[in-house]
Amino acid sequence: MSTNVETDMINVYDPFTGAWQDHFEMRYFFATYSVQDAVVCFLTGISPLILTKSVMAVVIIILTNLVYGLIAGELVRTGITGTKAAAPGDEAPALTQAEQKEGSKREALLILAVMTVIFFINVTFNTIYTSSVFLMTRTYEGKAIVGNLAVMAVFYMFIRMNEAAPSAVCTLTRPWLSVFLICFGASTISSTANMLMPVELTVLFLPLIIRTGRYRWLPKYVLCVIPGLALALSFVLYVKGYFVFYTYPR
Repeated sequence: MSTNVETDMINVYDPFTGAWQDHFEMRYFFATYSVQDAVVCFLTGISPLILTKSVMAVVIIILTNLVYGLIAGELVRTGITGTKAAAPGDEAPALTQAEQKEGSKREALLILAVMTVIFFINVTFNTIYTSSVFLMTRTYEGKAIVGNLAVMAVFYMFIRMNEAAPSAVCTLTRPWLSVFLICFGASTISSTANMLMPVELTVLFLPLIIRTGRYRWLPKYVLCVIPGLALALSFVLYVKGYFVFYTYPR
């Protein structure tokens, strides 16, 4: 990123040697997180080191924990506390103001407990085999966003879409559009998402579609998988020598 800022070019110079590269390295061609940071640095004048190590690190950690909070809230309300929505035609039991206040307090305490456990995991499970190490020590890489923010955001959407009964309509507004934007954005941030996001979508949503009989969701699921698979295929074709993007006219 510092090389892009200093040279006012995008991935043209080798950051290790400073030499002009003959062609774009396809592994990083679609991994635009560092390019986006370079643009922000160029426009604002912020030092690349400060932006990546401090500003964006804080932003990503905050956003990730906000998603964790949303997931914890859904798990508490629909799972741990058992406060599911009433079925169509059934009237929800009336609760007194004291009962509502007590229920809200209990949910808040449970959400706080879940968030505390997640924070403990992220701080202590810093090995090369977990996403925690990217969140806490390597936040400047696109993998940190994919492995922590994008994956958990899709999981949150899955929880919300799983709440409705097979015959009910999901309460979310355009949920599949949100899932598509998350997956497409993740694929343009890090090449890791090209494999990770399609796998997550398949593991979560295919069983949901089959179990609930919502087969009209299949085309939407396929559209969400396409960005990752298309970019993964383009990388394979590049490695096999079918095409190359040169950094200068030939």
